[in-house]
Amino acid sequence: MATPILQVISQYCEAYVDDIRLSEVRETAPALYLRQTWFFLRVAISLFNVPAEMPEYLLGTEDDPKLVEPTFADAMYTLPEDEEGSIVIDLGDDYLGFELASCRQRSVEQDGRVEYYAVDFSYDAQTGEVTVNGTYPAGTVFEMDFASDGQFLNTLTPEMMDILGTGFGLAWRERFNADWLSLVAKVEDKSFKEQTRSSDKRANTEQIEAMRVSFAGKMRRFSQNLYYKNFVPQGARININVVG
Repeated sequence: MATPILQVISQYCEAYVDDIRLSEVRETAPALYLRQTWFFLRVAISLFNVPAEMPEYLLGTEDDPKLVEPTFADAMYTLPEDEEGSIVIDLGDDYLGFELASCRQRSVEQDGRVEYYAVDFSYDAQTGEVTVNGTYPAGTVFEMDFASDGQFLNTLTPEMMDILGTGFGLAWRERFNADWLSLVAKVEDKSFKEQTRSSDKRANTEQIEAMRVSFAGKMRRFSQNLYYKNFVPQGARININVVG
């Protein structure tokens, strides 16, 4: 039985990250959320290489692929004139048939920051049209994202999905640690005392290393469990009896 990509992300990967930015995107732009989280899950898939047969189980081969990747599209539309009521944006055939759609108003503030605002919209997968409801002045920019879920054609067990979730968390943490915002100096309080960047960097490095050890340990136990199931006769296995 195939395993949807979104099932892995929502039931396992989310447990290993604490990112308010991703959480906001999940609530306001689900299609964009799938795109952003697929970036990390794809890395986790490449890291899940123990036992040696695992990459082929997840990905398949060139002649017999076992992974159907999610598909994505995006578009931006600027209103040429003031609009009120139902604004129909016809995007054409390239935007037909998507399972998820997101539409946000994109605004560049005076200080250069880009902000996004929720809009009342609907998406017609059969026509590729996005309808935005409301009153907007000329020059308003709408940013739209579209996505359809992918799937692993081979069934993933809860243990496999948990390992992918752990790898997802590791990929997210390493990317987060390399974010320039985490590297620049920050003040601690009203005294404007600067944080000690060396101690922060050391703590982050230690946390990432602990996550790598956990990820490797889970893969190793998974491999050992497979060996046990495949090669230890049923009669020689340990029986676990629960006494009520």
